[in-house]
Amino acid sequence: MKKDVHISAKIEDEHIKAFQAAIEEIGAQYEAELNIRSFDNSISESEKLAVTSYVSDYFAKLGMPANLNGYSYLMSVVNIVLASPDSLRRKVTVELYPEVASLFHTKPASVERSIRHAISVVCDRGNYDFLVETFKATLAETTGKPTNSEFIAKIVELAKTNVLKIGVASASTHQ
Repeated sequence: MKKDVHISAKIEDEHIKAFQAAIEEIGAQYEAELNIRSFDNSISESEKLAVTSYVSDYFAKLGMPANLNGYSYLMSVVNIVLASPDSLRRKVTVELYPEVASLFHTKPASVERSIRHAISVVCDRGNYDFLVETFKATLAETTGKPTNSEFIAKIVELAKTNVLKIGVASASTHQ
């Protein structure tokens, strides 16, 4: 049993490292190809509202209930990530969860758990076919669910490409 746990932890570490490398590559690609605008400084109020509306609609398509704490935390995470040009390289557990936790007067572990629960609700009771279409290769083979970091990165990528038109030339567009 201990060997299985050790192997599982090793595989998880490998997945995390691969995902972080992919995130760094995506961030470098965006920076190299485009002059990335700061979400707070260069984007109009109408674009901010469009991002919020897009993400909200996307969550509804996935079947994520808006009454979940994870829903609100994810909306905040998306806005925080879009506010920083190098946001795709941020450490989710070390930087993003504590920042969101301070906004909602809760603990970082609660933020992480609530986001994981919201993703699980989508996988268990939501539009799983749409989730698979959206996340394709990033779904974990064992659980069939994206990790929190994968989910956040994909939603941010979709908002950038479909609403802000950042990286449209090099990124595939999802509707």
